[in-house]
Amino acid sequence: MSNARLIAVYEALDKKIQALKADTPEVGPMGPMGPQGPQGPQGERGPQGEQGPQGEQGKPGEDGKDGEDGVGIKDVSVDMDGHLTVTLTDGNEIDAGDLTLFLEKGEKGSTKVALLGSSGGDLDLNSNALTATFVAGENLSDGDICNLSNLGQMLKADADTEGQSKSMLAIATRDMSIGDTGKFLIKGNYAVAGFGAGDTLFLSTNAGQAVAIQPSGSGEIVRVIGYALSTNQIFFDPDKTWLENE
Repeated sequence: MSNARLIAVYEALDKKIQALKADTPEVGPMGPMGPQGPQGPQGERGPQGEQGPQGEQGKPGEDGKDGEDGVGIKDVSVDMDGHLTVTLTDGNEIDAGDLTLFLEKGEKGSTKVALLGSSGGDLDLNSNALTATFVAGENLSDGDICNLSNLGQMLKADADTEGQSKSMLAIATRDMSIGDTGKFLIKGNYAVAGFGAGDTLFLSTNAGQAVAIQPSGSGEIVRVIGYALSTNQIFFDPDKTWLENE
């Protein structure tokens, strides 16, 4: 093909291209983004799933071991020297040592009477006392002061003679007939009327009684048996020594 023909074809194509360009509108710049549309309604809640099966119950625990038997106090005794021995229900004995009396002021001016053992523990006698069990050697009344006879029985103490007043003294805690076994107060508080607070009490020449005046008759025994705490209560604490009037 000659050059003249090629030029003619090119020119014809160029004209068509220019014509197409003239017919095509120019694209303008992109406009701003429109506002966001409203949120659609929430969908319905789906149905609840089925409950799973219950787990198996655990096995019960084994029974615990039985506790050991407890040990209590079977008896308490005080010898003539104030030595305290505690006997337990299992047969063992506890040597609590010698007892020493002390007084101290409590609340509202009350007097606290207690015993201090060599182990350091207090035995409070405000509501309790030391007792022991004996056989009545004669008919006794509650509150009788008694003397331990050489037969091991309790008889009414009497300051008229040495034989009826020198041994271990104790107070009968109830009425007893001869041969009865009962508890006797060895040391501690006891309800007895007729004395004034602070009185020193002596064994009386009236069998089984106490007196606030020291016996003075010839041959009579002078032995302190305790002290009055008030007009209706005494602290029974017999002296282990005595004097015989000339």
